[in-house]
This record gives sequence, structure tokens and C-alpha cells, in this order.
Amino acid sequence: ATLGELVDELFDRWNGGGLPMARPIDAVALLHDVQRAAERPLGGGGFTSLDAFLPLGFRIFDAVEELLIEGVEPAAVGGVQALVEEGVPPAARERLASLRSFYEALYPALAAAGLSTRSSRIRAVADRLSADDLAAHRTIVAAGFVELRKAERRILSLVAALPSATVLLGEGPALPALLEAIGAHGSTAGTPGRAPRAETPAPAPRRPEVHFHRSPDAHGQVFALAALLPKADPRAVVVLPSPDTLFPLVNHCLSRFDGEKDYNVSLQYPLTRTPLFGFFADLMQLAGSMQAGRVYVPDYLAFLLHPYTKNALLDGRAETNRVLLHRVEERLAETGGRAFVALAAIESDRKLFEDAAEALGAGGPDPDRLAAHLAAIHRDTLGRFQRFADVRGFVDRCIELVEWVHGRTTARSHPYFAPFAEHFLEALADIRGSLLADRRFEGSSGYFALLRRYLASREVPFDGTPLHGLQVLGVLETRGLRFRRVFVLDANE
Repeated sequence: ATLGELVDELFDRWNGGGLPMARPIDAVALLHDVQRAAERPLGGGGFTSLDAFLPLGFRIFDAVEELLIEGVEPAAVGGVQALVEEGVPPAARERLASLRSFYEALYPALAAAGLSTRSSRIRAVADRLSADDLAAHRTIVAAGFVELRKAERRILSLVAALPSATVLLGEGPALPALLEAIGAHGSTAGTPGRAPRAETPAPAPRRPEVHFHRSPDAHGQVFALAALLPKADPRAVVVLPSPDTLFPLVNHCLSRFDGEKDYNVSLQYPLTRTPLFGFFADLMQLAGSMQAGRVYVPDYLAFLLHPYTKNALLDGRAETNRVLLHRVEERLAETGGRAFVALAAIESDRKLFEDAAEALGAGGPDPDRLAAHLAAIHRDTLGRFQRFADVRGFVDRCIELVEWVHGRTTARSHPYFAPFAEHFLEALADIRGSLLADRRFEGSSGYFALLRRYLASREVPFDGTPLHGLQVLGVLETRGLRFRRVFVLDANE
């Protein structure tokens, strides 16, 4: 188990499964309450609206989480201000004082809401952990630690002092500090302590043979790798410095091994890099650039030509829609390059739909059918993304759009659409169930910023086991591991 899993197990056991983990947006909602109630709000009145406070709220939450896990008391935050007051501008002094007010108010508010955070859980375990809590484990091995916060070091020092514990640490610049931290206690919770054992790996073997392969792009790298890997070598690792290469790797190299599933992808693919997020990003860009019912033509065309929009079904076929939308693109180019155009003008352009019907030939939809189809696309996508009553209403519209993509386009036949959509909907459900659900932003840009910020923290996992077959790892995940063959893609990164 990881240190985080141990913390969660103990914390949940002590609290009977209560106090679930708060989402960052839950904390931001409570921090916004503190901001609105403050006599002198951070940044003045310009940051009291949820739109303005949202990005600042996430940064404040990260800061107070760091303060808590490092064991900094609220009084010490104010003490920092007192020590440097003379050399700090008034606005900055107010910021320090405000940080203390957020720090003091957030965690009691979270507890009152029945929630916890990662730092509050680690701090609680560090304060309460005893040898009895780990007595059920006859052997404890602590390994893989590099950089620890103060509360985490307290947990590790207690574990290291137990007779059943072995600590494995590799050579490196952080080793002396870790040894000092975990060896500071001679005994813990009534159990006779002992100095932790620091074991280092065996001397490195002879230097490996290194071969370089050049290619013009990511797909070229993947095809070169496929030629070097005719089978899933369990002694090999593929190292990806960037997740951008993951999808070409899965589709054009690893897919050959799907029959045996003899590989493991430990990297998780960012949800913001998926085509589904790209569809929402194009739609948010289009909705945000509209003026009085008129769309900005470049944004409008980018949305229409997204693979999901372009492959919307008409009478069960996507080809008809592609012909229509390309005719829209040509028609807009013929109008003299206007920057903005009214949707109503596009929907009522008779010549556009007559030309599209002619291009489709006999047996295709007539101009009226094509016009109704394009109007339906406008209504079911952009029409749903104009005004929102609150965050819950915005999320409901997003869910409707995911359902539209699934039911009205060819997206469901694309590889990985199902897991992407599943994780997308899970993220939307998190927002809908958060303390922000009943809040409202002043404009649509606030809702869009919330969606982008939250989805940026979500990733899609792949199937596999880290103990079997060819491994696909990120750079940091390779620490302390040994392989006979190592393939590093994007080596210039």
C-alpha cells in the first residue's frame, strides 16, 4: 500500500467511514464564504464574486493544505507578517493576514460539513498513530520515499522505530535528511525503538548499450518502436516523458498484444487531452465569443468541423452531415470573410441548403430537411450552452451534451470513447454533488473556467498489472526499477 492508502485506512477506521474526502471545489466554496464575510476581503471588493474568486480560491486551498501538512499553526502565519511588516507593502501585509483568516476558518468549516482533506487526514494520523494501530502487521517494509512533508516524516519515523519495520532507502541527495528525520525518535508508543536500517541497492552493473533512433514525429517514433518490439517483452519498459505519445503507442504498437494483454500502462491519460474534452473546449470557445446572437466565424467553423460535430448522424448516416457542414464552410468563405454572422442567417440561407442537396444527389435529403438538421445541431449544442441558473444547472447541460454526442454522432464507435465518457460523467457528477452546486457565476465564463479547472485534475487509467508483462511508465515511475531493455520516447524532451 502507499502511504496515502495507509493514512486513508487508519483515518476511515477511526472515523467509522465518515468525514469523506472533500473535493477542491468544496473547499473553494467554503473559502468563498470566508471571503464574502470578511470585513476586509482579500483583494478588496473585486474578488467577492465567485467568478473572480474561483482561481484565487484554488491557490489559497493549495497554500493552506501545505501549511497544515507542514504543521504550521495559524498564529505562526500571523507571526510571519509581524516579522516582516516593515519591509512589506500594505497590500501584501493584508494578504498575509487574510491567509491566516482562511487557514483558521477552512478546516472547522470542513469538519462541520462532514468533510476532510488530504492534509487534514495526514495530520490527524500523524497526531494519533501508535504502535498498536500497526500491531496486526508482522512485517512492515517502508520503501520508495524521496521527499516528505513534516506530518509524513512523523508517520515514517514512528513506523521506522517498530521492531517489525524495515526501511529501504536508495542513495541520493535526499538520503541524509530522510535518515535524520526518521531516526530522531528512540522509542514510540511504549515500544522499544531502534535505529532504522538504511539499505542501499547493489552497485550498478556495467553501462548499457545505447542506441538512438530518429523520426520526424510521434507516430514515426511509435512505428520504429513497433519494429523493435515484435512481442511484449516482460523484461522491457517503455518510458514516456510526455502523455502526448501514449495514444499513438496504444493504437499502433500495444494493440498488437491485445490478445494476451501482456502489457501494463501505468500512465493515466489526461481527460483534457481527450476528443470529448476537445468538443467541449471548442463549444466553450464558441459560446464565449458570441455577441448578440452572432457567432465568431473562426470559432463557429472550428466547432462544426470537430470530428464529433462533423459526424453527427442524419437518417443514420454521417456522410450527409459532412457534406452539409463543408458546404457551410464554403458558403461562409463566399460571404466576404465577415468576422461575425447570425445563426438565424445561416439557418435561413436557402441557397446553402439547395447547394448541399444538389451535392448529395438524388435520394438525399431535401433542402428543408437539411436546414432543420443544422438548426437542430445549433439548438442541441450551442443552444444549451448560453445561460445557466447555477452550477448544478450547468452540469446538467454538460451531461445532456455528452448524451447528445453518444446518441447523435459516430463517437460511440471510436476507440476509448466509452471510458472517456464514463470518467467525464464521473467528474461532472463530482461537481454536481459539491458544495458549489447551488452557487452561481455572473457570466458563462465562470462556469467554463470551473469545468476546465476541474477536468484538468482528472485522468483516465488503462488496464494492466504492474507485475506482469511489458511496462509503460512515466519517467518518475521508473525510479528504483531495473529492466533488461529500456525504450525512451521523446528523448529530446
